Amino acid sequence: MQAEFCRSCGASIISDARFCPSCGVSLTAQMETPKPPRLLIRFTAALCDLLCWLLLSFGLFRVGLRWWAPVVAWILLVEVGYHFRGSIGKALFGLHVQVSGRARHYLRETLGKLASMATFGIGFLLVFSKERLALHDHIARTHVVLRRYQTAGTEALTIIGLLLCVGLIAYLGARLGLPGPSPPLPQVSSDSLDVITRQIPAVLTLHLYDAGGKLIGQGSGFILTADGLAVTNFHVLSKAYRAEAELGNGRLFHVLRIRAFDPNQDVALFQLGRQVGRNIEWPTDLPALVLGNSTDVRVGDRIATITSPEGLSSSVTDGLVSAIRSLGALRFLQVTAPISPGSSGGPIFDMRGRVIGIAAFQLREGQNLNFAIPVEYLSQLRSQLSDLTLDQFRNQIQPPRQLTLEDRCKRTFERGLRFYRIGRYSDAVNEFVEVQTLRPTEAAAYYDAALCYDQLGQTEEAAYHYTLFLTYAAENDPAHDRALAWLIAHGYRTP
Repeated sequence: MQAEFCRSCGASIISDARFCPSCGVSLTAQMETPKPPRLLIRFTAALCDLLCWLLLSFGLFRVGLRWWAPVVAWILLVEVGYHFRGSIGKALFGLHVQVSGRARHYLRETLGKLASMATFGIGFLLVFSKERLALHDHIARTHVVLRRYQTAGTEALTIIGLLLCVGLIAYLGARLGLPGPSPPLPQVSSDSLDVITRQIPAVLTLHLYDAGGKLIGQGSGFILTADGLAVTNFHVLSKAYRAEAELGNGRLFHVLRIRAFDPNQDVALFQLGRQVGRNIEWPTDLPALVLGNSTDVRVGDRIATITSPEGLSSSVTDGLVSAIRSLGALRFLQVTAPISPGSSGGPIFDMRGRVIGIAAFQLREGQNLNFAIPVEYLSQLRSQLSDLTLDQFRNQIQPPRQLTLEDRCKRTFERGLRFYRIGRYSDAVNEFVEVQTLRPTEAAAYYDAALCYDQLGQTEEAAYHYTLFLTYAAENDPAHDRALAWLIAHGYRTP
């Protein structure tokens, strides 16, 4: 049986042709059924295609296509693959997909490969069968064959290509996936602050706003992971309705979630991101600090801080550990590095650039008495992460206060007035009667209820409430004469 496609160039041929119309190669040697390629070559070509898809997806994501990038990249590579008689990877390794047209090619590369993935990858493993056909090949009735005879160096090229593809895919996985462990810090002299100043991009200046958008305070913090998990003091965020975080390199983010907090230890974990309209952008590539161990710290050790005292961002100071204090179950580091308003939540470093504490407070009554929370407390919080908005966080730590009688009367009366203005007299009178129950001597509640009853045509009720109004109202009340005139006009005896 003669081949339907030229194994040299992949062009379609007619059934009785003796030479390829595209490349002119004799078809006599192609009379027998072509053999499938070796599995190693096919596997390497598949890895190359996966690499192309990851690179193109990453590029489209970077230019703003966001989460549609992988789908668009797939469709683009399917179209390019049709012109390569299979795919880019197969073309590089001398393979060819025998397919009768564009429709079958798309069937193989879209629905067919989705079916192979939907079977938990078993569809791909069918290439190990005797027919060497994957599930998508069975669905589209296609065959993967050698497009040209392999040279002696093809095996070496395949192995080199395999290693390159695996290495690049691992690299992209590390860049696009979850943040891995931070690289070890370079060793520097203990007399140098250079390793400390290099941490500035990962230190935050927090700007805090009230419900009206007015700036009410500032604080410090620092980033723990590349995806935006950060830390500050609990008291820094406790009263904020909105908070923004400025990195040491100038990038600006919003505090979108509170992930964990402990008022007793004065620590809070929060999530950075950007609110763009109704959409949220979560970061993936932020600089992060390396945590050390405060139990290794000794009195007299040199330390440094990066904080934002009085809003002066990225201020670097140094000092010594002057003591290690305990207060009940809590432990503090007493340091000589100054901690001022705005410094709370900033990192305390050892001289290898590792965070050993969180700047917390100072005793103003003394001189240079500054305290930091040991970094070990963070591990306890990170084991109990939650997902709270700032409103939910604030309501948890500051439950709505109980309304006083004065507040309840005022709110109820205002609701009644709103109902009256829009003509909902029945609803309005219910609110005014409730005010009368809360405060029986409130003259205005009787007068406004009488107005509502008059609008509803309930003259008896209106007269009753006008009479009570005159009983409780002062004689100089502007509404006194109007109530009296209404009673006289309707034939009622005045009190």
